[in-house]
Amino acid sequence: TVIGPVMLVVSDAITNAIVWLYNTTGAFGMGLFGGTYSLIVMTGLHQSFPAIETQLLSAYNNNGTGFGDYIFVVASMANVAQGAATLAIYFLTKNAKTKGLSSSAAVSAFLGITEPALFGVNLKYKFPFFCALAGSAIGAFVAGLTHVIAVSLGAAGFIGFLSIKAGSIPMYIVAEIMSFVAAFAFTYFYGKTKAASVFADEAATATAETVTEPTVEAPVVEETDTLQN
Repeated sequence: TVIGPVMLVVSDAITNAIVWLYNTTGAFGMGLFGGTYSLIVMTGLHQSFPAIETQLLSAYNNNGTGFGDYIFVVASMANVAQGAATLAIYFLTKNAKTKGLSSSAAVSAFLGITEPALFGVNLKYKFPFFCALAGSAIGAFVAGLTHVIAVSLGAAGFIGFLSIKAGSIPMYIVAEIMSFVAAFAFTYFYGKTKAASVFADEAATATAETVTEPTVEAPVVEETDTLQN
């Protein structure tokens, strides 16, 4: 097949571009990577990142030099941002099903698994996805500016601090908070102003879809038989 080798070349090219971007531009590269990370997740090409992360960690742990794992940091910012955007939808929608999905998907994203948030909520409405990209870019830029790195692999989310270099943990938390606040605020206020009609239509549809209990009728016709001796 052709698809496999082609996608391998594409994933290698993306990985090399990310390494070059960080080595060349530092915090700016981190911000740009943060603003595009979820786009890469959509394609599944992020599956190639653990290989380069392992190399980054190996080089850093063996001799204490190198940049450490900055990809993990960016992934954490992106996951938190997508979760924050999904959480904003929880407060915007009046649809009970969407509320249930967005609440569980947000928690999942905060723990490092963004697929339910991405494909179940944010891409459905579109604007939360892009608001999350902006929030992720902000958080990743701040993390890059303060040289936050990971020294081990783990869950890329709120509990990702367990994988962060000890001296970088405070700024990692600050960057995550900024990513969360920015993505949530962008999504919520845009949804309240520019996309209010979307949620108004949802509420109207939910009201119209009333479920009635089916009525089962079993008519009985009275018949009288005369018993004869």
